[in-house]
Amino acid sequence: MASKWQEFLEERKYFKNVSENTLDYYRVAYRAWHRWLPEDPQQITEPFFLKRLVIELQKTGISAVSTNTYICALNTYLKWLRAGLKVPYLIETQTVPRTFTPDQVQKLLELRPHGRAAHGVALTLAIIADTGTRAEEMLKLESHDIDLDGCILRVRLGKGRQGRMVPFSIPLRRSFTST
Repeated sequence: MASKWQEFLEERKYFKNVSENTLDYYRVAYRAWHRWLPEDPQQITEPFFLKRLVIELQKTGISAVSTNTYICALNTYLKWLRAGLKVPYLIETQTVPRTFTPDQVQKLLELRPHGRAAHGVALTLAIIADTGTRAEEMLKLESHDIDLDGCILRVRLGKGRQGRMVPFSIPLRRSFTST
């Protein structure tokens, strides 16, 4: 199985041009489920193997969300193998993530730090709270990515190596210009 798996990873990398993060995701998923698949990928012909795999994953105590993440990678691999099989996803419990309250966001935006380092930390928090950018995206911002006149951030190579334009508020613009 490992040789076919390595072939799969190489094709994803060189023909599909997936990111190193995506390849790492495939590797983590593979470690989670490979022990329940037959050694020869050609033997993956029965949904029985796949049902057993999901049951075994669930027995380890991981969440439905994590199991579905592994199933997604497995389905990509099965499609690549042309196995004609697809593992159904588990039903996930829907939860609403905790977010800042409007008062908390306002306090972040009104924070008046003392010193250059404190100002950088406050500005970082304000950018993330105001725009919803990921921390990694925010850390890659450069001065030419900030359009103060149009109140737009140019996020380069975010998730999925996609760039995008993100609007920001007037109070955040004031934070950029205050020193």
